[in-house]
Amino acid sequence: MLSRRKVVLKKIVFVFCFLICWKLLLTLVNNVLSSDESTRRMFLESCNCTKVYTLSPPANGGPESFCSKESTAYGGSHQRVVSYSLFRSSETAELSTWGVKEVEKGLLDNLMTMRRHFPGWILRVYSNLEMDGLFCSLRCQNPDFFWCDIRNIPENGNLSEMDYRTWRFLPLGDPTVDVFLSRDLDSVLSARDAAAVKDWLENTTKAFHVFRDRSVHNAPVMGGLWGGRNDMLSSQVAGQLHESLLNQSSLTSKNRKGFDQGFLYEWIYSPHLQWFVGYDAYNCQIFSGETLIRPFPTQRNGSEFLGSPTLWNESFQAEVCPESCRPNHGKSWIYC
Repeated sequence: MLSRRKVVLKKIVFVFCFLICWKLLLTLVNNVLSSDESTRRMFLESCNCTKVYTLSPPANGGPESFCSKESTAYGGSHQRVVSYSLFRSSETAELSTWGVKEVEKGLLDNLMTMRRHFPGWILRVYSNLEMDGLFCSLRCQNPDFFWCDIRNIPENGNLSEMDYRTWRFLPLGDPTVDVFLSRDLDSVLSARDAAAVKDWLENTTKAFHVFRDRSVHNAPVMGGLWGGRNDMLSSQVAGQLHESLLNQSSLTSKNRKGFDQGFLYEWIYSPHLQWFVGYDAYNCQIFSGETLIRPFPTQRNGSEFLGSPTLWNESFQAEVCPESCRPNHGKSWIYC
């Protein structure tokens, strides 16, 4: 009788343990399956690596990005992009100082500061340079870093004849991009930049912003301090603006310093002043008759300014800003 009870007890314990193990196994399988649904992989042939993305897959059959197939497969629509040009040309003597270390620092510093100040955004580099160890390492190891080969842009083909500095404008009209920023690679993204972008997105209804953060920033629009909202443009207008960007072949003085700003002024800024808001720390009164003008919402940290070429360790003196260019909550900020 006692031995029979032991047998029954052993069976009960066995069944109980089996049920627990089975439940644990099902939980593990479900976790793996759900992980597979959100983890996606893409083989990058030019770098001979497999890149892993831990994001929800985009809808099938969506539009192509104006960057790469990788960019399209990564995020689908509604991307927020910080865009840069990286180029090498015998015609541009100014790049003679750019070495591997400078390029690496510019890319890494901006990737890290983007994650800190613009979480959820992605970084695009439009370039005519060949893939090498540095670029492949960045592409393969960072799911928010995208390389846009200017010689093979989806829906556009080879755009290497465009002015180098305007390559970073290509997110304009990109159907996969909601918001984009055009920035300089030798500058670094900052909290001041992020605060002004946040103010633009949340407190205005303007499709474009321009930043002027020094007294010498007296051009209407700076090539590395502007950005746009494709999600506020009709598909027709977005397409027209993108076409104007592509049709540069008849324009003179391409690839000369300042061409990008002249192009922006003539084709984007001047015809559409009502779509722009300018953030201006020094020349706010000069441009107040052209567009909506707002002050930068945060106080300047020391001598920092947006667009500062921090890569070259140059020093600048802070300048007292006019009281009229200070925000209402910061009228006491001498350096606004």
